[in-house]
Amino acid sequence: ANDTRQREDRERHLLSAVCRFLIWSSINSRAKAREMLGRSRALAGFHPVNTARLHARAWLVRPAIPCPPRRTLQGAGALEKVLKLQFFPCMIPHPSKAEKGGEDAYFVLEEGGGNTPQHSAAGVADGVGGWAEMGVDAGLYSKALMKWTHQRLESAEIPCAHDALAFAYRMTKMTGSCTACVVVLHKGVLETLNLGDSGFLLARPSEEGASAHYKVFFKTKEQQHTFNMPYQLGTYSKDMPQHAAVKNIEVKRGDVIVMATDGVWDNIFEEDLLKIVEESSGNLKSAAKAIAETSMRIGMSDNPTPFSTRAQAAGFQHNGGKLDDVTVVLAHVV
Repeated sequence: ANDTRQREDRERHLLSAVCRFLIWSSINSRAKAREMLGRSRALAGFHPVNTARLHARAWLVRPAIPCPPRRTLQGAGALEKVLKLQFFPCMIPHPSKAEKGGEDAYFVLEEGGGNTPQHSAAGVADGVGGWAEMGVDAGLYSKALMKWTHQRLESAEIPCAHDALAFAYRMTKMTGSCTACVVVLHKGVLETLNLGDSGFLLARPSEEGASAHYKVFFKTKEQQHTFNMPYQLGTYSKDMPQHAAVKNIEVKRGDVIVMATDGVWDNIFEEDLLKIVEESSGNLKSAAKAIAETSMRIGMSDNPTPFSTRAQAAGFQHNGGKLDDVTVVLAHVV
């Protein structure tokens, strides 16, 4: 009986030791696993404690966007330093969105205006219309983005389109998304930034005077994830200001910049747009109005358009224009 009792005691002690070992091993493995996970997250740029906060307030940790270095111009003198932009905007909302003012937005900042900035700037943004299906007015997002961009540039001693858009991106917190195009003229250099399918065209006259013939000196390219799905800033979008296409351009007196949302670029071919500018005989206010009205008219027509051409190339059957909000800002380098 004593032998049996001793054998059972040894078995209990052995079983207890095995259980303690298994429990210790399990705890130790989990600790090592947590340590390894923490290291992997750190390498990936995460912190295990702050992961939820990162997802909840991602805009707080978006990386700063450095401004590109401004190139010193050879022979840059007083003439280049006094170049500035005169603006001629025109906006026509989609007929079904006229009551709320459409979903486009723009701003202009002339040298000497506001807090007397020593630079000129402008921007256009197109609120993504798909948000309307969820009851969201994307026009509120585009208007806020342009408001904050304007404010940043107005108070800047040394303007930077990247910095201004990044600031606006952080400050715009409502639901929605939009494309964006910003240009800044400072000391003869036009700093440009475009994200999505808004954009601008720089036309250079072949001669001085009202009868000048214009040629395209530079034109932005659309940024699309796939057909009719442009890059955009805002809610649920992975696109960010640093994904924008940038270009610094030396401008000349007499150059004309055509900034516009896709309501223009989808409906007017490049050569027809230049013809409108040329036929205005230097009256760019009337040219801006003519471009906007022509875009709206073609948008309701069956005429071949840049949009129908791209749609067919992508395998879609679409004839005619694409009715949309229309925003155009003409800028004259003087």
